[in-house]
Amino acid sequence: MEGIERYYEIANICERCLKILLSAFCLTVWTSPFLRGRRNVLRVGAAYAGMLLLLLFIPYNISGRLAYALGSLAAFGAAWLADRRYVRQKVFAVAVHYCLEKQAAEIILNLSFISLIAEDWIAIRARAHGWRILNTAEQWLLCFVIERIVHTALYFLMLYGGIRLMRRLYGRRREDISAFELAVLAAPIALCIAARRSGSYVLAYREEPWMTVANGYDKYDWYEIYNIGLTLLSSAVLFLIVYVFRRWKDGQQEERQRELLSRQMADMQSHIAQVERLYRDMRGLRHDMGNHLMTLRELYDKGEYEAAAQYAEKLSGQIRETTGEVASGNPVTDVILSDRKREMKEKGIAFDCDFHYPRDGKISAFDLSIVLHNALANAIEAVEAGKTKHDTNVTKQCAGTKPRQPEDQTARVSLVSRLVRNVFLIEVANDYDGELVTDPMSGLPLSVKEEDGHGLGLPAIRRVAQRYLGDLEAGKENYGGRMCFVLRVMLQLPEEETQSADQAVHNR
Repeated sequence: MEGIERYYEIANICERCLKILLSAFCLTVWTSPFLRGRRNVLRVGAAYAGMLLLLLFIPYNISGRLAYALGSLAAFGAAWLADRRYVRQKVFAVAVHYCLEKQAAEIILNLSFISLIAEDWIAIRARAHGWRILNTAEQWLLCFVIERIVHTALYFLMLYGGIRLMRRLYGRRREDISAFELAVLAAPIALCIAARRSGSYVLAYREEPWMTVANGYDKYDWYEIYNIGLTLLSSAVLFLIVYVFRRWKDGQQEERQRELLSRQMADMQSHIAQVERLYRDMRGLRHDMGNHLMTLRELYDKGEYEAAAQYAEKLSGQIRETTGEVASGNPVTDVILSDRKREMKEKGIAFDCDFHYPRDGKISAFDLSIVLHNALANAIEAVEAGKTKHDTNVTKQCAGTKPRQPEDQTARVSLVSRLVRNVFLIEVANDYDGELVTDPMSGLPLSVKEEDGHGLGLPAIRRVAQRYLGDLEAGKENYGGRMCFVLRVMLQLPEEETQSADQAVHNR
């Protein structure tokens, strides 16, 4: 009998180790969208499995609930060390895996009919084939091994199926969630744990007289049906809450995009109104140009050269004011760049502009207005934030003993465009000496502001670039001898349009 008992113990340990490894595999499948890099995902799974295996073989008795909680805590620690952002999302991910694992284990625990099926199958096979070598103890051992194998297979299928469904409902994205959103997502998880505890209380009282056999149903069957049903119901609530949460978050994102589009449309309407005003002023100027020329000729004929020079200077100022401060080749982009130039001048920011609208390219002025409006708005905000930080540092230095070294502290924004074969390239650079944090999924820098409307400018620029089979890249680099944040937008032009533009440049 001692040999048989040893085999029971070996089978039990093998089952528990296999379940731990399968659970760790499901954890890596679930957390892979929330972590960057395969190594970090494997480290989370290794931390989880290592903690549980360690607790399994130490000479102390620890409850399964506490052991898996410690394993989940180790997995969260590994995920936090891999990426210290989105902490609340990592808490939610680990809690969901813990809940689904316990739900699968609870359902398997209540499938006692598997043992009965295994016993009947072994007995039938033994009588049919004359397995006389199997005694009663060996038959029970074989029944136990088959039951453990079936339990492990069903456990993995339930856990893996739940993880795949949860990934489909939640989506593949890294995002931060607020404390309120975490509380909403944690409510069904708490319900699942409470449902499991309720089943434990029913199990504790199942020997009471009022739970004896009644109406042909055995008390153990009633308990198992109750517990499985309660577990499935609580799991359904968890999936439903996650589904509703994802639809809610997607709706918020769409609402923010609609708000950004409405702001861009309002800006565009303002620019169009300014273009119309500019056009009316130019028509009026052309209408009055004959009178101005006649006045100048009369002044020169009378020898009043000083008055003629003053009149010509006044006329030149009127022409500059009418035509705008920037001549990019398109009235819409002229208005946008002129407005941004005046804004930067008021804020003490130097603006180097070398932008030229592609005359022969099929690029909409509306699309270019979206690119220029968002890129320059982000550049101005970044420069202003850098100036505020610099002013704070200057105040601290003035309060100390170390003098500040004289250097050029003029904030600067640069805008350059050029045509490289069939690619129209736009570069926007602004002074930036801070730390650049990017989104691992999109590769775009993250907005440091949390107000509504922020963080959508670069995605809007990317959508415009992709409309022209292009893309954008953004990063921190040495640009013109200064540490800058540089945004490059690539727009692809049709080959025939590019060839005509190259021919025009060659003819000139």
